[in-house]
Amino acid sequence: MSLLIRHSDLSDAFPNGEFANYYRSDWIMHMIKETRSNRDFASRTIDTARWAREQVKRQIGGSQGVQMS
Repeated sequence: MSLLIRHSDLSDAFPNGEFANYYRSDWIMHMIKETRSNRDFASRTIDTARWAREQVKRQIGGSQGVQMS
């Protein structure tokens, strides 16, 4: 979880897409999706994953090239 927060904080700190290619990595999107869909996590963790998803989308310019459910 702390890795998810750190990636999202980095995206928030550089909102102009400076790390866009990095945020397109499959493992990042997979980690967010798995966290969001795992109901064993606390609601705060799931909310953080939703926030992380928004940060990643912002970093890569919206939902361009991103498939999340």
